[in-house]
Amino acid sequence: MTERILDFKASMPANGQTGFTPIPIPVAPTAPVPLADLGIFLSISPPAPTVNRVELVATVGIQSTLGIPHVQFRILRDGSEIFNTVQGAENGEEEFVTVTFEAVDFNVPLGFHTYTLDAQVLDVGTTAQVVGPISFSGLAIGPID
Repeated sequence: MTERILDFKASMPANGQTGFTPIPIPVAPTAPVPLADLGIFLSISPPAPTVNRVELVATVGIQSTLGIPHVQFRILRDGSEIFNTVQGAENGEEEFVTVTFEAVDFNVPLGFHTYTLDAQVLDVGTTAQVVGPISFSGLAIGPID
């Protein structure tokens, strides 16, 4: 089956080089902090429901400010979680970490969808902050009619 790009969006709220003000990452159960979002529009009706997909790539720079925080990153489509991963960073030894991860969202319905990248610290008594870069991109792929 031949495929084509249906839509592409990128969000880069911070490149880490322009005097970025750190964003404190809240500790659970406080709501996660949104870091970036993007909108993808799927207007092509595929011949089968499983051939549309959205490939998402995120990069986030974090700094441990107390202890060894475990930072949970989530990607949501239209408010529902579709992906999560956890990254630890040790204050002092591994104080700065740049995390890159990729997720693929299959069976995406036609129409406009908002993807959101957020973060929160899972361990009480530890702290972390986003220090940049922050980048988030989505590539919608589907069949050629």
